[in-house]
Amino acid sequence: MKKVLLTLFLGLMTAVSAFAQNSVSVTGTVVDDKNQPMIAASVFERGNTSNGTVTDLDGKYTLTVASGATIEFSSIGYESVSVVVTSDRIDVVMKEDTRFIDEVVVVGYGVQKKSDLTGSISSVKENDLSDRTVTDAAQALQGKTAGVYISMSSGSPGSEGTVRIRGVGTNGDSRPLYVIDGSISREGISNLNPEDIESMEILKDGASSAIYGARAGNGVILVTTKRGTGEGRISYQLQQSINTFGRLPEVMNAQQFYDYYSENGGIPKTAMDSNWDGVTDTDWISELTEPSLMTRHNISFQKGDDKSNIFISAQYMSNNGPVKGDRDTFSRLSVSINGSWKFKKWLQLATNNQVSYFKMRSMANSTMLAAVRLDPLTPAYYDSYDALPDNLKLIADNREQYGQLLQDEKGRYYSISPYMLVVNPFISIYGSDPLTQAYNLNGTTSLILSPFRGFTFTSRFGYRINVRNSHTTDYDRYANGNSIRNYAAVTASISIPTYYQWENFVNYNIKLGNHDITAMAGMSYSQDREYYISGSVTGSNSDYGFIGDTSKFLYWAFRSGNATHTVDGAEPIYTRNLSYYGRINWNYDDRYVAQASIRADAADSSVLPIDNRWGYFPAVSFGWTLSNEKFWSDIKRIFPYVKFRASWGSNGSTASLSDYSWASSMVNSGFYPARTGENFTDYEYIATYIPAYTGNTQLKWESSQQLDFGADLRFLNDRLTVTADWYKKNTKDLIISGAKPSFSVGNVTSPINAGEIENSGFELELGWQDKIGDFGYSIRGNMATLHNMVKSVDPSLKTVMGASIHPRQGQTRFEEGYPAWHFWGYKFKEIDSADGLAVFYDKDGNETKTPLDADMTDLGSGLPKLTAGLTLNLDYKNWSLLVFASGAFGQQTFMFYDNPGYSYNKLTYFTEDRWSATNTDGTTPSATAGDNYGDWLYSSANVVRSDYLKLKQIQLGYNLPRSVLEKIHFSSVRLYVSLDNFFTFTKYPGYDPEIVGTGEYQGVDQGTYPMMRQAVFGLNITF
Repeated sequence: MKKVLLTLFLGLMTAVSAFAQNSVSVTGTVVDDKNQPMIAASVFERGNTSNGTVTDLDGKYTLTVASGATIEFSSIGYESVSVVVTSDRIDVVMKEDTRFIDEVVVVGYGVQKKSDLTGSISSVKENDLSDRTVTDAAQALQGKTAGVYISMSSGSPGSEGTVRIRGVGTNGDSRPLYVIDGSISREGISNLNPEDIESMEILKDGASSAIYGARAGNGVILVTTKRGTGEGRISYQLQQSINTFGRLPEVMNAQQFYDYYSENGGIPKTAMDSNWDGVTDTDWISELTEPSLMTRHNISFQKGDDKSNIFISAQYMSNNGPVKGDRDTFSRLSVSINGSWKFKKWLQLATNNQVSYFKMRSMANSTMLAAVRLDPLTPAYYDSYDALPDNLKLIADNREQYGQLLQDEKGRYYSISPYMLVVNPFISIYGSDPLTQAYNLNGTTSLILSPFRGFTFTSRFGYRINVRNSHTTDYDRYANGNSIRNYAAVTASISIPTYYQWENFVNYNIKLGNHDITAMAGMSYSQDREYYISGSVTGSNSDYGFIGDTSKFLYWAFRSGNATHTVDGAEPIYTRNLSYYGRINWNYDDRYVAQASIRADAADSSVLPIDNRWGYFPAVSFGWTLSNEKFWSDIKRIFPYVKFRASWGSNGSTASLSDYSWASSMVNSGFYPARTGENFTDYEYIATYIPAYTGNTQLKWESSQQLDFGADLRFLNDRLTVTADWYKKNTKDLIISGAKPSFSVGNVTSPINAGEIENSGFELELGWQDKIGDFGYSIRGNMATLHNMVKSVDPSLKTVMGASIHPRQGQTRFEEGYPAWHFWGYKFKEIDSADGLAVFYDKDGNETKTPLDADMTDLGSGLPKLTAGLTLNLDYKNWSLLVFASGAFGQQTFMFYDNPGYSYNKLTYFTEDRWSATNTDGTTPSATAGDNYGDWLYSSANVVRSDYLKLKQIQLGYNLPRSVLEKIHFSSVRLYVSLDNFFTFTKYPGYDPEIVGTGEYQGVDQGTYPMMRQAVFGLNITF
């Protein structure tokens, strides 16, 4: 043993001695091309990532490597350097990576280097859009940039998100303006394939968006689709996901329900004893839902050089929601064809086109609400006619009187509760067959002339055609005593909105010494046209309109002369806009940057009166790159890039106006008999007219002025980036309807400019990225605060009523001194321990158990005070991991899962800690509280904090190694698995804190279809 140990020891010492003789301790200094020390630059031995270091504050390093090894020097924003070790001293000069420094950002009617920006513009690139399961590309913005919040009113397949940029700036339509490859649209981008988008720039401040003037009051999102690059590439992406619902409300089981209503008395105990078998315990959510599939196929072809490029893609996506059956489905086929050709050095033709078709079946939001309200004592189905209770057999035997009892594909009868007037969700779903289809074409074609250096003239034609048709067959059916449809009905409609714009603008750039000047000027003309027609037909007693059992008879009533037919439609409505705009940029020595712009917009007379049709929207902004000053040279090694920005801009909006609402128009009010002779029978009917609108020739644009101060910083050799902004946005002359003048001669008062609203906040975006040998990582985070306040409302209005929940009205309001659409109701104090009744605050400070409408007060707001997002990317060799989270904080949600009119209650949130003789400290009213319980539902007790943090995506990916790719002749193959929307951290007791109402229903939850969680498998192939 001694000999063995001695031999091992001598061998080890020999190896250490040999390594010591062949190793070199290398020292040196790393500087940039301006001879400034590079701090924290990575210094690693190639092929041995465990052997490395970073430079110190003076750019110095020491690293021991084997003689002849290669040392790699790298830093984000700089070109990597590799040096073979031939001595013990290696000094390195690293050059800036121009791709990083000269990154360009799309702005209105042009592009700018990111370093030249003077406004607040956030950019979301294709890496944030690819491999997502969102069907609406706008949803991909959630959590990716500060100051942008996506509000969802439903999570069902095909649903669209409402994007808000820096708060709510109007009491009407608050959607931003979308510009898709130069084509203006307010309709959103839900028809776009997210895989076809190269970048989305969000113009947040007034100066950046002012170039779009009258339509930019709610911010602007510029969408740039992909163009062909490279030698020629074909790519295919497959995505398959399993859809389920995540967190669900906690509801009472059958025994809890029986006990509650036995105590409550709202359902007679005798009725429950005679109808409930003591065993049935229906979990309606489980009965209603099952795992479902989403499938997405995407193929693209691209090629391009400096003379021409082409990009063609096609995607088919089919998404079936977790509700059983096919009533929550969405499928879309989309094709993109983008290309440009340079015929001469001075002549180029470019075109971008997106064509899509989608088909959607959707169900009422109330379906999901019914699942958490319907009693668990009733089974979901009855297996056969013989199993029906006697009262339902009577209905089944008298279909002509009651309508049919609906059955599923197995012949089972859908049940009807004998206790409450809540409709079985299956009857809601299958009592009708809705279908919506749409064909969409969106595109631009541009002719670009560059006759001499620095000068570019662009003539761009944009176009959009949508054809949307909807068809619904409502079957005769019996749902309960209050919901009977005796005869089948068919309704159909088609709308064809079209849009085109023609723009001509020039960009001219000139350099005079250290002065770099760019000017842009142009004009735009656009026209909207919309045509629609709708019709319906309903069966009657004579043709027995209940024979629509199968699809063969969906249109039977159109052939019947006894059916009731209605037709509605409108002649084409035209809206035209004319605009002139210009902008000038000045850059001095990459230190001082200034920009000024103005746009003049003329609205069509169908929108505004002639005297007020023109609006003017100026903007100015400034930037100072402090780090390029000479006196900054000594500090630059620590703070290599420091830039300050300031901007002011004016925007406008008329999105809340309907056609000719400003005019004193007349409408037919019917026919009245007029005497034509002395006899009583001597009369005839004549048409009569009344004013439709009282008229307002002073109506004008809503106008927003926004002030923004910002800073862009980079530290530690550009590893750490910081962008911060503070803004204040005042929207004046809000367009509001419903004013009450001292006298009225018409039935509707024309809109007036009657309010002001303010949004202000602070935004912060942070990023850190680095690469250490084969390991790379990046962390990006953002947060934004929001303070929203209605500053004034016309005295004739005082309050604009918003959401109304049966049987009361005005649960949200738009009024001076409060956030837009704040909650309104009773202020709850406590539960009286003596009798279990809710106690409320009176307006005069007293306490009451029977509050009056005059006691209602502000209960909070559904607008988040803080939004945030975090993205973590890790990659090691062929593996990658992505974790993405977003959240909203400081908002409340008004829960309306119960119906105060009927007190149909099943959520344990409302009842599990109710007052009783044995629980006198209960926090919710007694089961026998009656009307007091209804008042409690409309009180602050049900305004719940709904802060949440969601892990929107956890994705693990693997790229096949190069050695394998060469054998199968592919350029790249990537496989990944992902968990989307799987984890939500919140105390909210409802379905989903992210899915609540929008607009005047902001923050109001009525049991809406929640966001799906998805387990995803993906495959990306390029060859």
